Amino acid sequence: MWVSNKISQLRNNFWVLWFVILVIVFLIHCLTLTVSPTIWQDEVQIIDYGRTFLNSNTDWGMNWDIANNRPYLTLFFLGCLVQELAFKATHFSIVGPRIVSLIGASLAATTTMGYLSSRQVPLKIAALLGLALLLDPLFVQSYRGDRIDCWVIAICFAACWLLRLSIDSIHNHQSNLVPVSLAGSLSVIAVFIWPSALILYPLILVELLSLLYVTTKGTDSLTSGVQLIAIFAGAVIITGILIIITITGQLGILVSNFLEFTSERVGGFGLSAIINLFVSFKNSPFLPLLAVISCISRRDKALLIASLFALSLVLNSGVYVHRVIYLLPYFITLSSELYRQDKKS
Repeated sequence: MWVSNKISQLRNNFWVLWFVILVIVFLIHCLTLTVSPTIWQDEVQIIDYGRTFLNSNTDWGMNWDIANNRPYLTLFFLGCLVQELAFKATHFSIVGPRIVSLIGASLAATTTMGYLSSRQVPLKIAALLGLALLLDPLFVQSYRGDRIDCWVIAICFAACWLLRLSIDSIHNHQSNLVPVSLAGSLSVIAVFIWPSALILYPLILVELLSLLYVTTKGTDSLTSGVQLIAIFAGAVIITGILIIITITGQLGILVSNFLEFTSERVGGFGLSAIINLFVSFKNSPFLPLLAVISCISRRDKALLIASLFALSLVLNSGVYVHRVIYLLPYFITLSSELYRQDKKS
C-alpha cells in the first residue's frame, strides 16, 4: 500500500511539473506572438473559411470561386470555425487564433506523452518525446502561424491513447465501451478539423487492431471482436452524422469544392518529392534519424507498415512543410520503441 501511494504521489507531482513546463513554453511564445510570424496567407485563409462558413452569402472572400462567383467553402470546417470565433472574441486580433493554436500544441504534446506512456514507454522518456514534438521547428512553424494541424495531432493521439487504455481495461476485466466509442468519435472529429488527419488514420488503425487482437484472445473471441468493431464503427457513424447534419444545406457545394481542390493536389510523386521531404527536415533531422535507428534495432511490424503507408500518402499528396509534419507522430512513436519496456521484463 505504501509503495502504491508513493507511485501515485510521484505521478501527481510529475503532472504538476509537466503543467509548469507547458505554461513556461506558452508564456515564452506569447512574448512575440503578435509579431512573429507576420500575418501570412494560410492563417488568413483559415480564418476566412470560418467566416464564410458562418456567412456563405457573403460577396467577398479570400478564398473565392471566380467561375461561380461565390466563396470557396470547406467541408472540413470545425478548425476554421474555431479560429474565426477566436478572431471575433479578441476583437479581430490575430492573438486569439494564435493562442488557440498554442493551446492545441500543448494538448498535442500532452496526448503524445500519455499515448507513449500507455505503450509502456517510461514516463520521463514519454515526456521528453512530447516536448520534442512541442519544440520541433516544423511543428513550431505550424502552430505559431495559426494553423490547426496541432489540434488534429492532439485529437488523433488522444484516440490512440484511449484505444491503448481499452487494452488495460480488458486486462483489468473492466468495460471498454466508453474509451472505444470516444476514440471512434475523436477520429471523425479530427478529419473535420483538417483533412490531413487521414494521414494519421493508419496509426489509429494499428491501435485498433492491437485492441482487437487482445479482445479476441478470450473464449468468446468472435463475439467480443464483433462487439468491439460495432462500438467503434457506431461511434464513427453517429458522430459523422451529427456533424454532417449541421451542413446539410451546403453539403453539395462543400463536396464539390473539396473534389475540385483535391483533384489539383493528388498525383504521383518523383525524385523532386523525395528531395523536398529531406529538405523539410534540414533544421530538425533528429526525430527521423531516431526513427530509422528504431526500425533497424527494434521492429514493430504493424507500426512500420503504417508509417510507410503514411509516408506514401504524403509523397502522393504534395510534399510541403505543413503536410510533412503529419509524419512527426510516426517518427516519435517509432523512436519510443527504443525505450519501450515490455511488461514481461
